[in-house]
Amino acid sequence: MALLGEVLTGRVDPLRSRAAAAILLLYAQPVTRITIDDIIRDGDQVLLRLGDPPSPMPEPVADALLEYLGWRTNMRTATNRDSRWLFPGRPRPLQPSTLSNLV
Repeated sequence: MALLGEVLTGRVDPLRSRAAAAILLLYAQPVTRITIDDIIRDGDQVLLRLGDPPSPMPEPVADALLEYLGWRTNMRTATNRDSRWLFPGRPRPLQPSTLSNLV
């Protein structure tokens, strides 16, 4: 919980790292398999499709994730322009070995 608090208060940078860490800490799921299609907006609620039914995201985490969606990095290369991965890599999603470099 202390780590999640640090992530949500902005002590962890960049935003990409905050979003990845929040998902990992809350849901213990590999963020390398999540696509932008797994982020669902249902009115005021944000859901993360990890299974059925999708999991609700608490507001501070949802806010960070939605902010990140507007600023996804590594999207300018020819292989990533249309990437659906939440955390795009080259040309695959970000791998666990490189995720550790984000935090």
